[in-house]
Amino acid sequence: MFFLEVFKDSALQQAKLVDEKIKQGKGGKLAGVIVGLKDNICYKGHKVSASSKILEGFESLYSSTVVEKLLVQDAIIIGRCNNDEFAMGSSNENSAYGNVLNPLNEKTVPGGSSGGSAAAVAANFLPYCFRIRYRWIYSSACIIYGNSWKQTNVWTRFALGIDSVRIIV
Repeated sequence: MFFLEVFKDSALQQAKLVDEKIKQGKGGKLAGVIVGLKDNICYKGHKVSASSKILEGFESLYSSTVVEKLLVQDAIIIGRCNNDEFAMGSSNENSAYGNVLNPLNEKTVPGGSSGGSAAAVAANFLPYCFRIRYRWIYSSACIIYGNSWKQTNVWTRFALGIDSVRIIV
């Protein structure tokens, strides 16, 4: 299971706002780009569980810096992706909501604690998934590569990173 939840209502609402900005020529650098969040990244008014039953049903009271920057640049966040419980693992076999299977070879792990993100990109469900860590295991099992910039990592077919204020493409 790649996604633990799809943010249908807020994603559609954000898409309408972004469409208007694009029509006015005011869209951000990520205008209309669809992204998923690792389930340990907070998005105000949305559930976040770190893939643990302990936090099941918890709704975030604030948005993390990476979410705020994505929204400022008009990205559309469509859901939260499965990961190892509390991001403590390296194979994505330790989620309270089940293992994430590698869509390219179900006999292998998707790699890293953020296997849901990697698998969603590899299966063409998403072009980008955002995750935060200082050190991380490349998800080469899913033939995905990323670019690490400060604390923010993005799994994508096109290396993309977020700097403190601007998006670097």
